[in-house]
Amino acid sequence: MRPSLFVREVVKNTGSTARDHLANERTFLAWSRTGLSFMAASAGLFSAYSLGGGERTSTSDVDAHALLPRRVREVVPSCLFLAANGVAFLGFATKHYFRVMNELKRGNFVINRTGLGALTAFTSVNTLAAIGMLVSPNRFWIVAKPERNEDASEFG
Repeated sequence: MRPSLFVREVVKNTGSTARDHLANERTFLAWSRTGLSFMAASAGLFSAYSLGGGERTSTSDVDAHALLPRRVREVVPSCLFLAANGVAFLGFATKHYFRVMNELKRGNFVINRTGLGALTAFTSVNTLAAIGMLVSPNRFWIVAKPERNEDASEFG
């Protein structure tokens, strides 16, 4: 019988404890490195778009959001999705590291299915959304085109 996805499965750890703790540490570092890579991708994407300049609106507008170049406004949601992936990876890595460490001290090992599946789904959706927003920003809510009032332009 195959174990359920949502049932916590604990198996006995009968090997070298030092080896298992070192493997847990390497796994933590790999997950952390992936999370930091997502955060760096977010910062790099924002920097690449913000250095490009773009049109600016008049400084007479009070709205600070309008002073940002349009290209930067388009890329900010994508950057936030990538940064959220980084935070998710770092949070998962930390939680998983301490959970496995505590179980190894008890002579057990917890097989993690739910957290890994949730993290994979979360980062997949976020990454696809970020790429979609970059490729076609007009299809998403992030680029609000100003409504033009035809009647007002006729009167002055």
